[in-house]
Amino acid sequence: MKKIIMEISTDIAKTALVENGKLIEILIDDKNKLSMVGNVYCGKVADIFKDFAFIDIGGGKKIFLQQSQALKPGQLIIVQVLKDESKGKNAFGTMDIELVGTYIILKKDGSTRLRTAGKTAKSEDIEDELITLRARMEGIFVLEKNHGIVYSQNADKPIYYNSLKALLREELDQIVVNKDLEIISEIAQGVSVVLRNDDIFNEFEINHQLEQALKKKVWLRSGGFLIIEPTEALTVIDVNTGKLTARKKGIILKNNMEAAKEIAKQLRLRNLSGIIIIDFVNMDNIEDKQILLSCLKQEVKKDRIICNVVGITTLGLVEMTRKKTTLPIASFGL
Repeated sequence: MKKIIMEISTDIAKTALVENGKLIEILIDDKNKLSMVGNVYCGKVADIFKDFAFIDIGGGKKIFLQQSQALKPGQLIIVQVLKDESKGKNAFGTMDIELVGTYIILKKDGSTRLRTAGKTAKSEDIEDELITLRARMEGIFVLEKNHGIVYSQNADKPIYYNSLKALLREELDQIVVNKDLEIISEIAQGVSVVLRNDDIFNEFEINHQLEQALKKKVWLRSGGFLIIEPTEALTVIDVNTGKLTARKKGIILKNNMEAAKEIAKQLRLRNLSGIIIIDFVNMDNIEDKQILLSCLKQEVKKDRIICNVVGITTLGLVEMTRKKTTLPIASFGL
């Protein structure tokens, strides 16, 4: 049985995906740390370089903008955030503004693009949304001289909206919440929503599972273990046999296969992204290596974020990648 467990307070919303009682993924939305992606600002040109510029959007924040042609210091321009700031890098933005609706995407030049949901929507619903988006777009440029935010992509939505929508792509049996029953029922149409007490994460042992799962050393049932080391450039995962001392036929492959399944889970739970290098226990048999790669590829397909298993390097290391996500993920000291 697959469920979403939601614990909501005034400033923080925690949305966890659980299958048969086991935690798969958790998204944490903090009212004070919401994503800027999609937000539109009237920014002031602060620094101009040959191929890019930095735009001051107020509040001590600047946006990196590749379009710098014809810009002048101090000029007010409308910019939209495409990527949040991270690891000391400024947020990335564009002057090509677009507003995303349920059925269509409207660009500032008036052109539109149909979204997947729009292919089955009623024509009158699409027309109504187009009118709404056009009014919003006009409103943005009316505020062109007001330094600061002029449009928030999620201003009229609860802080957990994007996180919940992302996890709703799963085949769910139930959503369990501690509040906002009617709002969540409307967002999650067709899924049973149940109201429980406020201490819902302890009730479903989510906090305990996080504490155990996010340690540097992760034990496997067979007696082996993983060491997970995220670095600035990439993530290194070392697979060890641990308590498995006998090298019987097939036991190393069994340990590696179990490790591959756990690695796929850990990538999603910790939201590890970018380049990932895995040092499985060495196997001489080429057929066993192919079985292991197939197992890893099959397991990462369960992830809602795109993963690509590249292959085995000349040093015998497995190389793979996982795309980044703009959704807020639990870091829990990692």
